[in-house]
Amino acid sequence: MFKRTAAVVSLLILSGLAHAQTPNRLDIKLQQQKDHRDLTVKFVAVIEDSRCPQGAACIWAGNAKIKLEIRKGRGAWKTVELNTTSGSGSATIDDYEIKLVGLDPYPGSAGSEEKPVYTAKIELIELRRN
Repeated sequence: MFKRTAAVVSLLILSGLAHAQTPNRLDIKLQQQKDHRDLTVKFVAVIEDSRCPQGAACIWAGNAKIKLEIRKGRGAWKTVELNTTSGSGSATIDDYEIKLVGLDPYPGSAGSEEKPVYTAKIELIELRRN
């Protein structure tokens, strides 16, 4: 009985949610912006980068947090903060889900300078409403 009720409730919930399409990947350097269809994504800042350096033995993997500004069409800019590990790694703006899937360079990796030139790896998933 419980399984049947849970299945019915799950179907009702899922039937009202947006359907996701295949994600589109954007690699955006710090202080730059990229467009995808009617969406503009600007990589504004690295707020924190406490990720464990490559080759080090750390108790915690650490986290990187970035700030993006996102605008649909000519609308107002909306600010989101996304995390690699802790907190939220995604946000929904209008008809898009925006996910942070990586941040380069990783601390301690080959080619990481004193002041790294960061590149955020973003996935945009256009949501279709029922």
